Amino acid sequence: NGVYMQCLDNNHCCLFECNLHHSWFDEFQFDGSQDTAQIGIHTATFYKVINIRQEQQVIEISSEGKDIDTINIHFTKGKKNFNKSFEIPTIDLDNELMDIPQDDTSVDLVIDTKRLSELASELILFSEILTLIFSEEGIEFMASGTEGKMKSREGTVVDADDLLSTVIEEAKQLTFERGHLEGMSKEEINELCGKIGLGGLKYFLLKVDPRKKMSFNPKESIDLNGHTGPFIQYGYARICSLIEKADSFSSFDHNNFELSEKELEVVKSLGSFEEIIKQAARELSPSILANYLFGLVKTYNSFYQDCPIIREPNQDLKLFRLSLSSLTARVLFNGMSILGIELPRRM
Repeated sequence: NGVYMQCLDNNHCCLFECNLHHSWFDEFQFDGSQDTAQIGIHTATFYKVINIRQEQQVIEISSEGKDIDTINIHFTKGKKNFNKSFEIPTIDLDNELMDIPQDDTSVDLVIDTKRLSELASELILFSEILTLIFSEEGIEFMASGTEGKMKSREGTVVDADDLLSTVIEEAKQLTFERGHLEGMSKEEINELCGKIGLGGLKYFLLKVDPRKKMSFNPKESIDLNGHTGPFIQYGYARICSLIEKADSFSSFDHNNFELSEKELEVVKSLGSFEEIIKQAARELSPSILANYLFGLVKTYNSFYQDCPIIREPNQDLKLFRLSLSSLTARVLFNGMSILGIELPRRM
């Protein structure tokens, strides 16, 4: 009737099931002499093979014989594409159907000491003995005595409003410490801090591959010298300030100067923007774009430190560097907009 698939992670904690009916395939053939054919393959290998398929190519998957040692995968047709064939070795399965085992597992508990101290001071009112109950939903702290019982849950759910308020407060503190707020109203300062805080939070979440664990630190998320959203925001604001100081902005003659190594690095980085967008979309991974934008700012900053712009005596070279800076700002704006992060023109 079709293909039934199961996948189990290495930790035996997550089980994935999928049932593909035979009518979903353009062509489906099965040996009627047996009820089912069970095949085990390594999912990482299968994933690598499937992702080599090019646009419009047809996938053919086949296996033969009673004892199946390999499965064959063919990519055919497709305009201007090579036909490709692969053999994937099968693996032996211990059970006909996979299941999540009911085994004891170890748990690493990490909690802020200040929060734990506050919680302990409340729990001790009911008992000197603290009981920790671990479950899939989270961790329960319980103290029970003759006068009553108290429970508190330390789970994986974080209140978004509290988290956002925390990073915005950190952004305000950082902004006031740095200064540069002359002429800005209270409303403008609050708006700026909101953009920095929210940008720091969003970027911190988006820069990490969703398959990996992360540990969030509000202060680190807005560090202007770290791998953060505000680092990119500040780079954009500095370019905006530079362009505003320019007395002219016109075409230039490229025959009157040669590009330095630092300038070429910026040009190459800008040239890869379109492919980065396609890759991030293809792999459903915004972290690819987020890390590219961080790298672009670092590359531009290196150019900015070594190559004078406003004070460059060669007028054509000065105009080129202004154009390069303007294009960098445009790419940063477009890229961060895709990530849903606003870029202030002043910081």
